[in-house]
Amino acid sequence: MESIEEIVTVLKAKYNIPLAVDGYGGFQINFDRTLPIQVETEPSGKEVLVFSEIGFLPGGPFRTNALEAALKANGMAKQKSGIFAFSPQGDFLVFFRYLQLRLFTPETFFDTFELFLGTASLWHEDIKNGRVPEIDTRGFDAKSGSGFMGMK
Repeated sequence: MESIEEIVTVLKAKYNIPLAVDGYGGFQINFDRTLPIQVETEPSGKEVLVFSEIGFLPGGPFRTNALEAALKANGMAKQKSGIFAFSPQGDFLVFFRYLQLRLFTPETFFDTFELFLGTASLWHEDIKNGRVPEIDTRGFDAKSGSGFMGMK
């Protein structure tokens, strides 16, 4: 793929929704009006950022536990759908992923987008309902997993 317009074409066809690139070189999909997914072109034009605000994390034990779960998810070797981060400008858990357009065909982009959307949706529902998402670490080998220079 070479442009965000190609992404729009793929997603319009797959989801049968009206969609267009805005004046800033991006677009937003809001499937159920509660979980908007923003897609933006990076200045180089070679990458797109796929981004979503998962939910508000009020201060206290819930925030601590949710952020701990997000860090575990980020560290999982199998976790390929995106990266969790905390935005202190509003106390939101966010989820994002950068994608190099040249590495994708329309089908592989759609599969990657679906994986991102699935993860974002599950986390959004749990956070919205006051639950900390469970991280399945079964089958995760800490020795071969991610970590700074192999350290945990």
